[in-house]
Amino acid sequence: VGVGRWRPEDGSRLVKVAAGHRHTLVLDEHGRVYAMGNNKHGQLGKKNASKKGAAHIVPHLVDGPLGQKGSGCIDIGCGWSHNIALVVQEEASCPKLWGWGRNDKGQLGTKSYESVDEPQLLHKDVDGNPIDAFACGSESTMVLDTNGNVYQSGWNEHGNLGIGTNEDVCCFAKVRGARATAPPPSDGRGKILIAAGGAHCLAVKL
Repeated sequence: VGVGRWRPEDGSRLVKVAAGHRHTLVLDEHGRVYAMGNNKHGQLGKKNASKKGAAHIVPHLVDGPLGQKGSGCIDIGCGWSHNIALVVQEEASCPKLWGWGRNDKGQLGTKSYESVDEPQLLHKDVDGNPIDAFACGSESTMVLDTNGNVYQSGWNEHGNLGIGTNEDVCCFAKVRGARATAPPPSDGRGKILIAAGGAHCLAVKL
């Protein structure tokens, strides 16, 4: 088929890309998020975009603040059909979690199972702790706070959320078992990396 090329019309530099099951997100240097591909569950982030017929083959800006310059978006991620973005809207403020798309397993952590057609603020923190990082599983979302606590929401048929049950949850529940970290040492070591697969997750302390 070959390799295509695309960049925003204003020539903005692209800084990140994330791939879902049948859709793709792109982040530019101004914090704008573009989407293309399948939109069956609203994963393209445009409330009035068609959810039938051919896929949207040209990237377009998502609705709302994340489709505008200066949104503060610094990271993007995709599950099969849901998306998560990390946003810092003011200098020195804590990152906030935004999301949209499929939510039938509770993967967006909105305390409901209804899909979201356009990006919306999900959480300013988790259990009162600032958010440090996230990872998208196929139908789940994993969040790390600044104290080294890990939380998950979504599909849990195989116990993949690590919360002590195999029931799906629609709000972020704290992972049980061994802690991934102690309080971070003053020399800067002890960073935690998290990753989510289809039905398993990992947390690694460096």
